[in-house]
Amino acid sequence: MISLLPLPRCWWALLLALAILPVSGTAIQWNSALFGTTDADSNGTPLNDSWSFYLGAFVNAPGGWSPGPSNTHEWHAYWVTADVSGYFPPGVTAGRFSSRHEVSGLIPIFSQGFIWGTNRACPNGEWILMTNPSLWYWPQQNDLDPTTSFWEVDGDTVAIVGAVQQGGFQMQTAAVLNSLPPLLSGENWREIHFTPSEIQDEEATVSGWMADPNRNGRSNLLEFAYNTDPRVAQFVNQPAGGMMEVEGNKHLTLTVAKDPNVAIIYTGEVGSDLQTWFSDSGNVVLESAAPKELVFRDLTPVGSGLPCHVLRVRVSLP
Repeated sequence: MISLLPLPRCWWALLLALAILPVSGTAIQWNSALFGTTDADSNGTPLNDSWSFYLGAFVNAPGGWSPGPSNTHEWHAYWVTADVSGYFPPGVTAGRFSSRHEVSGLIPIFSQGFIWGTNRACPNGEWILMTNPSLWYWPQQNDLDPTTSFWEVDGDTVAIVGAVQQGGFQMQTAAVLNSLPPLLSGENWREIHFTPSEIQDEEATVSGWMADPNRNGRSNLLEFAYNTDPRVAQFVNQPAGGMMEVEGNKHLTLTVAKDPNVAIIYTGEVGSDLQTWFSDSGNVVLESAAPKELVFRDLTPVGSGLPCHVLRVRVSLP
């Protein structure tokens, strides 16, 4: 016969609370449905591979704050990305995103989890933000617990912006104005564009920052900085040379297109022999900085009697 000691009433409440918490684990498998689904933007256009989906949470937000359609301009400040997936357009299977994230201590446990879809190629912004209020809570990191949490877009998923399972679509995004999408890190970008095996085994020729898989003369680092596709040999967003008059003197300028939400550093440099370059404040200045455009200016006037200058931009990771 086994004897059970009586527990205080508060302990029964604690056991009940623990019983209804989502299962903790060391990984999150997150994805949209596999079969019989159609996804579209706010105009009904099917999603394509310019879409990215982010797994994460809003951290360190003020008390009582939660993401909503009226405060999209604040999301960027509190969002923490844990994982990212590209979107795979319809082919053999339905269009979908899918990834597996090994949990770290990046996001506090029991934080409400979200999936944020964005299209950086859309000038005005198309987003969808989804969660499951009952199940998507950040699991606890525990190396002895092999349990995987499954976060799938289904009938229990709630769309904060956009819509889920409405109008014949599994997911439909919404137009969002004057708001910033999640900051895209270099490693996030590589995860979107390259497979795990390419990142691990083919860094030198395919996925490395100095590699040029589409052979257009632009390294992956430049593709990342200028928001272009490393798989497609395109020549868009090229830096443009120009001239500016300052106090009666003409100066070389270089206008550079940029994605305002990528983790990249742009540095203007000038030189006269294509070997030695100068980026100090005595030689080159950032003349203007708009969210999607930078203009660098050579401080040496054209026709000053000094050797002719060349102006270029160098990009680097933080």
